[in-house]
Amino acid sequence: MTARSAPTLTILITGLLAAAIALGSSLWQQNRLASSASDFSLQLLQEVLGEGQVASLVAQAHPQFLSNMPAESLRSYIGNISNRLGPLQQLSSIRGGIERSLFSFAANGTTAAYSVEMQFANDAAAETWIELAHNGQHWQVSAFRVESQLLYD
Repeated sequence: MTARSAPTLTILITGLLAAAIALGSSLWQQNRLASSASDFSLQLLQEVLGEGQVASLVAQAHPQFLSNMPAESLRSYIGNISNRLGPLQQLSSIRGGIERSLFSFAANGTTAAYSVEMQFANDAAAETWIELAHNGQHWQVSAFRVESQLLYD
């Protein structure tokens, strides 16, 4: 090896090492965000549909979501669900995940979407869709919908 190629090789190895560290960091952050999003969704659904804490949904709502469905409309919507389906008995399954660029180092712009199957007291099955946006600090609800045949009868 010549004296001239040694610095080039060192720079190349350093660059590859930096890229590997950046990729590992991005994957770690993506896994952490995915876990926090699903945990947030399940906890919020339990609070809102299981314990009737509509204020939790309002407090965690994205401003754009609240402009489309004001707090009073959300309270009425959740009240209608509770009246028709009864209290939440069980969260059966959750499907979905987060979306973000693999090489994005900031959590801003990260979104998540989940579909959760549920069982309510009035022997009613329902599916809930919840969409989240991460504002860099925490998750906010950007969409929320519950579908069950009993809501349409």
